[in-house]
Amino acid sequence: MASGGAAAGGLLSEAFATRRLAARFADLEGQRSRFTARIEELPPEDQAWVPVLGAWSALHVMEHLVIAEEWIVAGFDKAPTAGRRVTLHSVVKLQLIYLIFALRLRVRVPSARLVPTGAIPFATLATRWEIARAAIRSRLAPMAASELHRPRFRHPVAGWLTLDQGLQFTARHIRHHRRQVDRIRRVLGR
Repeated sequence: MASGGAAAGGLLSEAFATRRLAARFADLEGQRSRFTARIEELPPEDQAWVPVLGAWSALHVMEHLVIAEEWIVAGFDKAPTAGRRVTLHSVVKLQLIYLIFALRLRVRVPSARLVPTGAIPFATLATRWEIARAAIRSRLAPMAASELHRPRFRHPVAGWLTLDQGLQFTARHIRHHRRQVDRIRRVLGR
């Protein structure tokens, strides 16, 4: 009887993890769809409009998000190394990042690799984002429940994050930058 219960518990946890991954991915897809719609509605000159010298246009913001997701794919493609772990330090830093998002504070990009050029048109960015998202989807599909809580994402400030934390961060990151695009749209009167 005990072994049957353990097997059932294993099946339940696998089903839960599958539903959780599916829900996280659906949230990501919804965030990306809403984000790109906000930019696609703008004429090309407004998509590239920079509010002040040194600020980002809507296309800069979109490119930043695309680069971030391409970086995620590259991280998935690297073989896991020994010693990866999510520390208390990582969890605290992640919560501080979420606080920054909630307070709508503006901060510098944490890595030069994530700085956009602003020179890429919307259609190209949309295609790159779809390719990156499809790559993430294909890497998530075969993952077992045990992968949900293993370090799979390396954030440049927080450090190692679990797969679940990384997907949640990515969705919050998009929401944070959607507000930035909404500010640009308000200044444009859109």
